[in-house]
Amino acid sequence: MKIKITFAADETENADALAADIRKRLPNASVKRSDRHPPYRHLYISESTSSTCVFGKNVVK
Repeated sequence: MKIKITFAADETENADALAADIRKRLPNASVKRSDRHPPYRHLYISESTSSTCVFGKNVVK
């Protein structure tokens, strides 16, 4: 699962709170920040698919 949050500089506090809430639900998720596209900032949240796979193995070949 991947989640991308795009926000302006004045919305940083809300974006950080949202990322913290997501981390509570997905404790093995990683969060990366990016300021490469001004005036917007991004948070990228990704979770390992191996722990969330319903089938327990990759069914796509």
